[in-house]
Amino acid sequence: MVEITEYTIVVFVSALFAVASISVYASFSQFESAAQTEGSFSSMVTLALSAEANGSARESLPLPDSTLSCRGGVLDLTTTTTNLRADVGESCSFSVPIEPGTWTVSFSLNGSTLAAEVT
Repeated sequence: MVEITEYTIVVFVSALFAVASISVYASFSQFESAAQTEGSFSSMVTLALSAEANGSARESLPLPDSTLSCRGGVLDLTTTTTNLRADVGESCSFSVPIEPGTWTVSFSLNGSTLAAEVT
């Protein structure tokens, strides 16, 4: 009877460790995804500002399933969990749907209007 009780305790503790590990992994994955999205958006803002100064700019970036849009000089990256915004100072009017993956993001200045392309 003692062996059965010890075995039950060992199985129960092992199950608790497994559940805790899954929970920690899921939390870390969400944090990592959010950090990568914020980093990519920061790079996009820098590209947009560089395009305003130099006429064009491009860079390959890892991007989540999202939409990149710009209205009235405000650049916006919207995902299912995050909405990031930044003032880029130029007139703009575009919306680009993005599938997850690494894409080349290009910004160009056409007259006084900022344009974007994701390829």
